[in-house]
Amino acid sequence: MDIVDKPVIYERMGVQAYFLYDPTADDLTPALQGYLLIDGDLREILNTNGRLRCKTLGVALSLREYDLVIVDHETGIDQVTRADSEALAKEQAKNAGTGSSNRRRETHPRTGRRTPTTQERQLVMLSNDATSLSL
Repeated sequence: MDIVDKPVIYERMGVQAYFLYDPTADDLTPALQGYLLIDGDLREILNTNGRLRCKTLGVALSLREYDLVIVDHETGIDQVTRADSEALAKEQAKNAGTGSSNRRRETHPRTGRRTPTTQERQLVMLSNDATSLSL
């Protein structure tokens, strides 16, 4: 459905960008695909050096092993997904309750990626909402 039906529906709705991601790479090859609306048609975004660049959203998407990585074009900072943000908040709450310093932890507990500082953090909420990023 995601590969056949949704692009047709999203073209009609005028969705500007559409991405598919399969974290296991079992059902989608390649595991990360992207499409941009050009002249009313969703057209595949070319994979450049392992990244799908989307000027519409101001991000580049890539895979680090099987993890989806979203990087802000302007800042070069990894964006935080909703799941990562929630895991980070739980970890920070746990550390606050035990008296651990939140400043000591510099990487995300699940992904091992550098955790952005408060000033750097810009959340990219991933959802199935057709007006945003569909995964």
